[in-house]
Amino acid sequence: MNVTEQSRKRADEGDQEVGKKRATAELMPVLAGLDKSATHLETAEATGRKIGPGDIATYQLQADHARHLLTSNALDPREVKTAEREHRGDGERGFAERGLDHTIRVRHFEPAPGAEDQPHSDEEIEL
Repeated sequence: MNVTEQSRKRADEGDQEVGKKRATAELMPVLAGLDKSATHLETAEATGRKIGPGDIATYQLQADHARHLLTSNALDPREVKTAEREHRGDGERGFAERGLDHTIRVRHFEPAPGAEDQPHSDEEIEL
């Protein structure tokens, strides 16, 4: 391998590393949102509060989105957990590990009988 080929190889490896860091950074807020949704559903389930179908759909979409980002960018879950320290503003401590757990093992929640979605408002919903 000549010097030019070595330089190209190093540049490609550097580009891949930058791409993985960018993909990991994009995944962090998704995991934080998934962690919040999962916590909300688990708390509602544990306390007997009604779970609406919209809450379940949001959780499932967030889990699907996180799984897509994880697999399409070939991210290593261990590296994602480590990267959480750099993204502290995205969620509660440990959000990456909990979010990854829900990404890999999506839970099944049942809406309460007769539970209806809340009326729509003009307020933005964080996904």
